[in-house]
Amino acid sequence: MQLHDLKPSPGAHRRPRRVGRGTGSGRGKTSGRGQKGQNARSEGFRLGFEGGQMPFSQRIPKLPGFKNPFKKVYSVVNISKLSRFADGTKVDAHVLLEAGLVRAAEEIKILGTGGLKRRLTVEAHAFSASARDAIEKAGGDWILLLDADEEVSPELYQELAIVSGLKPLRHPRHPETTSVEKRFLGSMKSHSGLPAFDDAYWIPRKNFFLLRWIKHGGFYPDLKLRLFRRGVAKVEDRTVHETIQFSGLTGQLKGDLLHYAYPTLSGYIEHMNKYSSLGAQMAVQEGKRGFSFINVILRPWFTFFYNYFLRLGFLDGKEGLLLHFYHAVYVSWKYAKVWELSKTTDSPRRR
Repeated sequence: MQLHDLKPSPGAHRRPRRVGRGTGSGRGKTSGRGQKGQNARSEGFRLGFEGGQMPFSQRIPKLPGFKNPFKKVYSVVNISKLSRFADGTKVDAHVLLEAGLVRAAEEIKILGTGGLKRRLTVEAHAFSASARDAIEKAGGDWILLLDADEEVSPELYQELAIVSGLKPLRHPRHPETTSVEKRFLGSMKSHSGLPAFDDAYWIPRKNFFLLRWIKHGGFYPDLKLRLFRRGVAKVEDRTVHETIQFSGLTGQLKGDLLHYAYPTLSGYIEHMNKYSSLGAQMAVQEGKRGFSFINVILRPWFTFFYNYFLRLGFLDGKEGLLLHFYHAVYVSWKYAKVWELSKTTDSPRRR
């Protein structure tokens, strides 16, 4: 008789051994499959898993000679260098270039090194938290947030002067514009029911795509809370867009912000690729996981149908068609990247 021919007696019963459970198996903490190694994991081998080390796709950017085409490189300017400008100066990319603080065709980031005692209006592509606080503390009673690709329209320029308690001024790029104070005061909407003034204001924004103003499809008036009294609101840094935390009475201005975001199609696609990655990171942090057929396939088509047809996006011509189509593609990219990131986040790691 061979060992493999041995069989249990009729009616015999033996408790099955719980494999890979450690102390839960009843046979000691080191029983079963053990505690280390790929074979100790219940999911077994996964295609693309490299034994717990960093996956090859993530090692590529770290290899010598690799250049990330989507990496943002800023020209850094410390706020201490802004003290050379007079009070009330609007410091933008053109002014910094003339002063020799930056080079042409570079995005600008303001850092908080040093001090600032002058009241300036600073426009840049990015600000550190300390730089933003220093500029706000050196400024007046009102804070207006502007992105580097935004401009103030002549009508809004006059309204800002009225709200801030200053005498209405002529717009620097439109000196022929005259102010009619009663008309602007009469056009202000107060959500509090009061005639004026509130502590924060919503401002309508005109979005330009391929140099055309997009009026339909939900892109106008695109109200943004950008004007508020210093000390009553807080700017919250987020991965994609900054948000303003404010609880109180708000009003609405009539003048528009001019948003020249995407003058070229290649620039728009590049931005959407970047924003979809950042949006996916935020979604994963909020707990979204896995592949969703609804979000990756159906939601983009519903988004296009809703914005292009139901919200009359087709009235904006060829530019409107391209904008809403590629916006729907952005939605698909975002949720596909959520699935990709969740795979990386949930992959087994070496203990």
